[in-house]
Amino acid sequence: MAGMIDFTPPLALWAAPPKPAIIRARAAPFDLIKVTQAGKKMKGVHASFPMPTFIPKGGLVVSYVGSNAITTNLSAYTFTAQSFGASGKKLVVVGAATDSNISTTRTLSSLTIAGGGNQAVLNTYGAAGGTNITTLYYLETTATFGDVVVTLSGAMLYCGISIWTITGYSSTTPITTNSAAQTGSTANNVSINVLKGDAIIGLDHIQQTSARTTTWVGLTENFDGAIETNQGYRAPASLLATADATPLSITATPSSTIARHGTVVASWR
Repeated sequence: MAGMIDFTPPLALWAAPPKPAIIRARAAPFDLIKVTQAGKKMKGVHASFPMPTFIPKGGLVVSYVGSNAITTNLSAYTFTAQSFGASGKKLVVVGAATDSNISTTRTLSSLTIAGGGNQAVLNTYGAAGGTNITTLYYLETTATFGDVVVTLSGAMLYCGISIWTITGYSSTTPITTNSAAQTGSTANNVSINVLKGDAIIGLDHIQQTSARTTTWVGLTENFDGAIETNQGYRAPASLLATADATPLSITATPSSTIARHGTVVASWR
């Protein structure tokens, strides 16, 4: 009709709007959120998007828990209900020091931490009519207590253990290890390469029939004392590396001449 305006909307506006597809994220966990169109929520339609993964700051933390000893001559030592520190996932690192003081060579058969565990480093040193065994084992666990069992090929004079925990690690496997042993009064050199923030654990073990102590260089001594008076002495130590070092110089020096002296270290990242 002449003079009339056609208000018929374009065909596209008559057509029903397409239904938005449901989007599902492949990763989990995910959060469901409303899909909106033109500023309005679309009823009954959700999309799934992955939630971000947050990595806590702070890096590794190494904590010395304590030491214990049994002075009886045994071939198997059971340390019952040892403290593994606070609850939550962590590495429990156990250092063991034992000596035979007889000419027959002794070996370490096993060391278990709450029934499991992996060997990080082992030093078996025979000299002056005996066998000095010094080792570090580790286990990832959430337990706060557990038994530590050290089994040898034959009877020993004593056995002492030291326990640490590590949190914030990226791998349970040690990055580097080292060990050394000697008789006399010379320092054991157990230097290793480290990066800033690495957790380093060491154990020094002396067999001597009179009192001895250890001087650590490169690690912070946690404890220094007798496993059995006038027989065996041990000094656990640890450190968080404050800088890259190739290597970090680490030595353990006895206070005087000794019969047998073993030292082990391991680092985690």
